[in-house]
Amino acid sequence: MLRSSDGKFIFSDYNHQILVFDSHGHFLRKIGSRGKARNEYLNVEDIFWGDTKRELLVLDYVKVLHFDFKSGKYIRTTKKQNKRRR
Repeated sequence: MLRSSDGKFIFSDYNHQILVFDSHGHFLRKIGSRGKARNEYLNVEDIFWGDTKRELLVLDYVKVLHFDFKSGKYIRTTKKQNKRRR
């Protein structure tokens, strides 16, 4: 679960949906959707902020999806970088 600077709560539920609620617990919006397209995720491994907290990053098995936090709109997908152990 994440919390934004304006008090909104963001979390992924058991159905791998990313949901946003206000500070009173009222549902605001869903971010992204589950699927196989470039702008969809198969499984939410983690969610975290981008560098400026304007972007919400969603970590999938093989990619990272970037969404605009305020609008919930898809921005881009980047390839997940796996760190190898030596």
